[in-house]
Parts: sequence; C-alpha cells; structure tokens
Amino acid sequence: MTLLQILEACDNFSLLTASEKLTYFCLRADSKTPLGYLFPEVVELLQTYNGTHDRPPFEISEHRITFSPHVDDFESRSSVMKHLCETWRDAGNFSNVIGGKLWRGETFAIYEEPFREIRKDRAVFVMERVCCEIFGFVAYGVHMTMYTPDMRIWVPRRAKTKQTWPGYLDNSVAGGLPYGLTPREGLVKECMEEARTSQGYLEPEVQYIYDLCLPAAHPHGSDSDQAFIPQPLDGEVESFELSVSGRRHLSSRASKILSALEIPTESNATVSGVYDGTWGGSGEALVSRCPSTGEVLAKVSTATPQELHEAIAKSRDAYTSFRFMPAPRRGELVRQIREALAEKRDILGALVSLEMGKIYTEGTGEVQEFIDICDYAVGLSRMMNGRVISSERPGHTIYEIPNPLGVLGVLSAFNFPVAVYGWNLSLSMAAGNATLWKPAPSTPLCAVAVTKIVSKVLEKNGIPGAIAGLVCGGKGVGEAVVGSADVDMVSFTGSEAVGKIVGKAVQDRFGKVLLELGGNNAVIVMPDADLSLALPSVLFSSVGTAGQRCTSTRRLYLHRSIADEFLDKLQRAYKTIRMGDPLVSNTLLGPLHNQGAMNTYTSAVKRIRENGGEVLFGGQTASEAGGAGLSSDLANGNFVLPTIAVPKSASTEQDIWRTETFAPVLNVARFDDVEEAIKWNNAVPQGLSSSLWTRDIRNVGKWLGPGGSDAGIVNVNVGTSGAEIGAAFGGNKSTGWGRESGGDSWKQYVRWSSCTINFSDEAPLAQGVNFDTT
Repeated sequence: MTLLQILEACDNFSLLTASEKLTYFCLRADSKTPLGYLFPEVVELLQTYNGTHDRPPFEISEHRITFSPHVDDFESRSSVMKHLCETWRDAGNFSNVIGGKLWRGETFAIYEEPFREIRKDRAVFVMERVCCEIFGFVAYGVHMTMYTPDMRIWVPRRAKTKQTWPGYLDNSVAGGLPYGLTPREGLVKECMEEARTSQGYLEPEVQYIYDLCLPAAHPHGSDSDQAFIPQPLDGEVESFELSVSGRRHLSSRASKILSALEIPTESNATVSGVYDGTWGGSGEALVSRCPSTGEVLAKVSTATPQELHEAIAKSRDAYTSFRFMPAPRRGELVRQIREALAEKRDILGALVSLEMGKIYTEGTGEVQEFIDICDYAVGLSRMMNGRVISSERPGHTIYEIPNPLGVLGVLSAFNFPVAVYGWNLSLSMAAGNATLWKPAPSTPLCAVAVTKIVSKVLEKNGIPGAIAGLVCGGKGVGEAVVGSADVDMVSFTGSEAVGKIVGKAVQDRFGKVLLELGGNNAVIVMPDADLSLALPSVLFSSVGTAGQRCTSTRRLYLHRSIADEFLDKLQRAYKTIRMGDPLVSNTLLGPLHNQGAMNTYTSAVKRIRENGGEVLFGGQTASEAGGAGLSSDLANGNFVLPTIAVPKSASTEQDIWRTETFAPVLNVARFDDVEEAIKWNNAVPQGLSSSLWTRDIRNVGKWLGPGGSDAGIVNVNVGTSGAEIGAAFGGNKSTGWGRESGGDSWKQYVRWSSCTINFSDEAPLAQGVNFDTT
C-alpha cells in the first residue's frame, strides 16, 4: 500500500492536517519523495553530494528527486546510498527515511497498516513505524516515540550534541543561531537545551497520529514514565533519555503578543472560544495558524450545539434588561470600551498582523477604526432621534420612534478580524441590543482578545457578559446563528456565494439581514489626472493587505493617452514593495491569509495567461520566484508577488473581469473616453467601491450623477480603499446593499414604530374619510 492510498484510506479526510493534505495532493501530482514534497535541506544535501561526482548520481528538480539513468540497478543504488549515508551521517543532517529501508531495495515502500488500524491493538507498534518510516520527520536519524498524554518524548543521547539528529526544523520555531550550525540545526539545539522535544515541537503529522492512538495500548499504561522504547535502527542508537513533557514550542514573538492579551501560551493549553458571561467551549478545536511562518499559534475551542443554544438564550435574556438602560448610559459603556481598546491598540494590532497577516501599520489602523467608531457611537447614543411629523388632522401628532431591536448576530470575515465587529458592536450596543459574534474560523484569537477586553468593561459595570457574546466555530455554528429565530438581525461579511445563502436563510424566517459581500472595484485614470497622486493611491489600493480588502482595486482603467506612462511607473513602484514579515516596520506586503487564498491567486494568474493575457509584473508565488528575498523563517508563509496583468480583451463578459479575485492581482485595460470607462465600471455584478482620477469638473459631474458609478462608494481623486468611519460603508448590487459604520447605518440596528397621538377631543379619520353611523 502506498502513502497515497493510506491517506485516502483515512476514515475522515477532513481531519487531516494541512501538512498531511499537502502531502496527499503532492503525491497525487506524482511527486517522488516519501512525504510528497521536498525539504530544502535534503535538496541542498543532494546537490552538494552531486557536486563531488563527475557523473552526479541524482537528478534533482523542484518537485522530485530520482536516481540518474546510469544508477540503474539495485546494487549501484545501494552503493550510492551507503556512501551518502557514511559521508553525511556524522554531520547529523541526513534522514534514515532516505538513507534507510525506503531506499534500500524497498524504494518508497511503506507499511500496510492504514490510519484506521492505528486505533486497534497494535496502535503503539503501528504509530512508531508510521511516524518513523511514513512521515519520516521523527526518524531523521533515529526512531522516536511519543505515547503518554502529556507528550513525553524519548530522544537519543546523541541528539544533545551539536550533531543534531533532525538536521532541519520547521520555520514555526524561532531562536538564535549557534556558530557552526545551519540555522535550523541551531534552532533544534536551542530547543533541546530548553528540555523540550528533540526538535522542540511536534509536527502536525505526528500530533495527528498521536491523537488517533489509544493511550490504553501503551505497553506500560497511559501514564507511565517508562514508555515503550523502540528497537534501534540498524544498531545506530544505543540508548535513550527521556525529555521533559512538552508539545509545540511557541515562537518568542507570538508568545509575547498572546501573553500581553491574556491568551494562554502553555504548550498544552486550549484557548476558550465561547463567551456568554463565562468562558468555555467544548466543541472541536479550531487551529489558529500564522500565515507568515506557518506556525500554529493556538488551538481554540468551539461551541457545541448545546453551548450555542445556551449562548443565544443568554444573549436574549441579557437584551431584555439591557434595552431599558438609557441610551446615554449605554454610550458610556461604549466609551469605556473605547478607552480599554486604546490601551491595547498596539499589541492588539500586532495580533492582527500575527494571525491575519496584514502589515503592522494596517493592523494598528484596524484597531484604531474600532476605537474611532466607538467615539462615533458615544455621541450617537445621545442623538438616536426619531422624527416628529405634522399630521393633517387637528390635534394630532405623528412620531417615528426607534427602539432596541433584539439580538444581533455578527459573522465577520478573516480580512478585518477586529474592525467589522467593532462597527457592529458599537452601534448595536448604543442602540440597546445584545450582540453575538461568530468570527472567521481562521482568526479566532483576534476575537478572543477583543472579547476579553470588552467583557472586562461589562463585568466592571455589572452588565451581563452575554451582551457581547462570542461563539467560535465553523460552518455549523454559523448556520445555527443565521437560522435562529432568537437572532433578530444577522450582519454577514464574506463572499457573494455564502452571502446569498445567508440572505435567503434570514429572509425565510423574516429576520433582518445586513450583507457586506464581494467588491470588484475599479479605478479610472483620466488624461488630466495628477499622476503623482494617482500612482501611490493605486499602489496601496491594489497591494495593501496583499489585495485582501473588500475595497482592494481589482480593475484599473487607463486612458489610452497616458496608459503606457502610468504602467511603466506603476511597475517600477511595484518593484519597490518590500515583502516580508508583517510585524517588521518597513514591510509593505505581508502574506496571503491561507492556502485557499494562494490557490485563488495562482488560479487567477493561470486563467489570465490561458486566455492570452500578459502578465507585466509578478504572477508567481514567492517560492516560484526563488524565495523572493524572504528570510528563511518565512519559507512556509503564504507569500506571492503582487501582479499586474493586461487581459487579452477588455470585455466585461469575461470572468476575468466579472469575478473578484481576493488576492493582489490587478487587471488593466485602456479606454478612449470617460463614458466607456464608466460603462465598464458598472458592467460587473459587484458594486462596492470605485474611484475616478481627474481634474475636470465635467468628468466629476458625469461620475457622480445618474449615469455615473453605480457602486456604494464613489470617490474622486481618492483610492478605492481606506474609507473613514463617518460615512456609511457598503455596496450595491451583489455586494449586498448593506450599510455599516457611519451615516444613517445606525438606523438598521433598531426597530421603527410610527406612532400617531391624538390629544384632541375628536377622532377624525385621515384622508377625510367619513364613517359616521348617525
């Protein structure tokens, strides 16, 4: 049985880790390494070894390693591998996965027991073999096992020396570099000196297999310190020592940020992801992963169906009392939340960068946006006025009266893990509602950190915590919130496809819904525009947040007379973009958020090329671009080059123009007059943000008028991104027609009543109707 077949035989493919899924897809693509993908150290080692031979024994490409044609039989291959192992074994950076059985006559052969067998009587035996000879990373030079619940790890004594056994370390671990060792070996050594595991942390593959194992199958029982010691591999390892308990080693920068926000950093901790006045959650944990390094930041518990039901009920109960609090007093609560957020602005912004991936200045800017909308809501709490309307009947007055609505469910997206909730919570609280937050599954830590800040304010004031509840979870949790009749209004930010489902579900039960969906935003640059202003604006709007803002510029329409000049300057500007760690102050381009975004990016570039388009800049992932100058600790990050492309056709009937690509891909077309450009701007399904660059007032009139842009945001000499909180934010058409933040957005968070009061001695009917029976 092959590794591919074993992965396919897994009882529940969705339970595989990201690394295991990567292995699976690489193997499906016919990659010829034991794990399906190549570790850089192995490639470097074999390239060095090839350099010592007139006829290199290995052929090495990006995706596979094979023997050269002249190494064509078992005997010659065994000889090469024996010599390679003897040459490199003492250096400690060669794996028995490559140097051992898998290469000695059983090329890439693996054991037959599929994952489901791990749960049975031979759990320990199978796990040891699977870890060592299938996934391989644990066996980089030695067998190791890990069986007890607290993850005690057996490691070889030799691993305590500078000649490290693993020879590599995942980029999720950080530290100093001892002289004479490779960077990864140095990190291994430091982790071992801190008495953690032999590699300092557990790979996802090993964690997964450990979780599947039955502790009862342990030969000495689940809590024994005398764990089963596997037999040495070919006599190479003579003895073992027991390291202290440990799991994943959190990088120092991540630990600092999380600790400052009171998020647990203990190696075996699961962060509570449910808050309804008390913290809890016993559902399947979410994994928060840093998109810059691939480091697992934490596991966050989710709400079970029963816990979600209780959280919604508590929100309802909290609302029934909170609605009677005078609006200015509710505004005072929002003011205190504002102050608490301001105290944590910088560190909370760092968490946004760490977990979401946007650069630090954007992360702190997002938190500032929450602070600003709190300021707005504080003032609004004294100005949520109804209206007095003159009645046609003597002695009558008509009032339009706003009252609290009920429970607001907020389903926020990963790209603004703090601000979107802030827009909703501040206005909802000022209006007298309870708010229940279901954040994106990939940014739960931002939600936990914000909720901790808000909950302390509520507790200090004796307000039920369920006024600002939190339920982390996946699709099931979101569907339950959307479908609950006890949730009066749902505010959803996300894709058009999911938004359509949410909208129908809420409407089906006659609830209120606020949708903020896709934004396929366009910038038009006229020949009279000030290009020195337009250029940096287009640069930020298309590259900022790695193209993952709903207001990011996707389409650039240039007047034919200035197109070549503008594109030349824009390409030069793109070359100056500093891609790297979003927490470093001079970085301008961070990573995409996850592998799905990477796939979106590569698919979009492929589609452009397949349809005859030209890629002027970018069009590659960082790894395809030879690392793109990134440091080694970012090698596992989701980095791509920002891309400028000119599709073959400007026809808005093509998917290239009509589909939003949530990545830094900017499509460019040339137009001849402003009417043509406005027509193209309006010809897509989405209608969020748009921008016209001109100094001609006649163009402005056309752009803002009845025949102008049909987007919800229509800017002049301002980019598509970077809206302020004072005006309503939202889009038209398939963007969802929702409005959040400033302007009249608050009116969606209340229920309206028209009230006619008769203070006269008569009761006339309106419109002069006479219904007198006398």
